[in-house]
Amino acid sequence: MFNGFDELFNRADANIELIKIYQQMDPDSVNNISEPVDRGEFMAQFTYIEITLAQYQLINKLTYEEASILLSACLEKYYLKSESESYSWIGEISTLAIMARILESMNYEPFTNEISEDPSLEYYISVAGDGLTFYQQIIITCSKNYLAEQNTGNP
Repeated sequence: MFNGFDELFNRADANIELIKIYQQMDPDSVNNISEPVDRGEFMAQFTYIEITLAQYQLINKLTYEEASILLSACLEKYYLKSESESYSWIGEISTLAIMARILESMNYEPFTNEISEDPSLEYYISVAGDGLTFYQQIIITCSKNYLAEQNTGNP
């Protein structure tokens, strides 16, 4: 039986090592790939690491510093994907899921207030579903605000 994820989730350095890999990934690199199959494989690999990073077993172990680093990287990747003709909204879901789950895990009050006001948001966060695209502006705005507050030292 494959137990790679169990081993990964139990590693003390799993978050920081995955974040390092993620930071080095460039969504725009897909434009340097000519074969459609290879382009699809590249985008799938991108999604795989994002789905892994979005797992609650990792998200709930993030330090505030790691959360800020990962949120910042996600915002960068999100904007690159949203500006690219190669990615659709489907390619943005896993990025939004990471950001939403970080904000939820950090109990970021403006975001948890949004969840309280709209239980559908909580559902889409829990399943990392396509409904997250309906909440993308809330997720992006709260992520930016969270990072700004962390940089100024405000809670």
